[in-house]
Amino acid sequence: MVDENLNEEIVEDDVDETIVEDDETIVEDDVDEEIVEDDDEVEDDDDKKIKEKEVKKRTQQDKIDFAFSKKQKQFQEEKRLRKEAENKNAQYKQQLQKFQQPKRPDIPEMPDMLDPQYEQKLQLREETIKAQVIHDQRLKMQQQHNKQRQQQQLQARANELKQKTNAYAERSKNFGISDEDAKKYEDSIAPFISPKNAKIAEYILDHEQGPLIVKYLSKNPMEMEKLSSMNPMNAAVYISSTIAEKSAKVKPKTSKTPAPGKTIKGKGGTTKNAALEGATFE
Repeated sequence: MVDENLNEEIVEDDVDETIVEDDETIVEDDVDEEIVEDDDEVEDDDDKKIKEKEVKKRTQQDKIDFAFSKKQKQFQEEKRLRKEAENKNAQYKQQLQKFQQPKRPDIPEMPDMLDPQYEQKLQLREETIKAQVIHDQRLKMQQQHNKQRQQQQLQARANELKQKTNAYAERSKNFGISDEDAKKYEDSIAPFISPKNAKIAEYILDHEQGPLIVKYLSKNPMEMEKLSSMNPMNAAVYISSTIAEKSAKVKPKTSKTPAPGKTIKGKGGTTKNAALEGATFE
């Protein structure tokens, strides 16, 4: 019986030790798995951050592209509506002129020679013909006058814009902006310019920092989007109070180092001075 009890205790001890070893192995396996999982989480976080940056970058570009596309569609729609309004306005003016202008007299038919009032009707017909000629002459003179006045107004406006454009180009050169870059900046904001906000564009054209403002807006389309949605007065205030200050930071940096002087190459011998030629020294 003693031997049997001892054998049972030994077996139980062996079983206990096996269980402990198994537990330690399980703990070690769990630790290894946790380390692997931590590494996977770090890699997942890095990948997630990279993807978030890429998505954010794409989202920004999408916003810019969407703003340009939206503004171009809006410009086309405004252009269509403006054309319709111009046509309706022209029709309205024609109708108004018909009411305002004296009616062109209608020439009566040639009276019958057997008509007792033949002489009176013939005289009335002749007077009506003269009145019609005078009416046509006055109408023609009025049309020529209106056309000439419109041409003068258009020419005066064209001269004004030309002067403003030349002054803008001169300021652009003074700011160190090349003609090529200036054209590139102007093309960038062109989709945002429409007849509706043409006064905003002219205000920028007149502004002392106009070329810098255009350069700043070409690099910040969201600002141009904001401006294009304002009325001209609010836009002018926003440009003067905010945009002008920001645009000063995009002014090209110029070097203060003076340009190298010209190197004078001598050929040896003496150089004649016309002012001293013929002079004598005692």
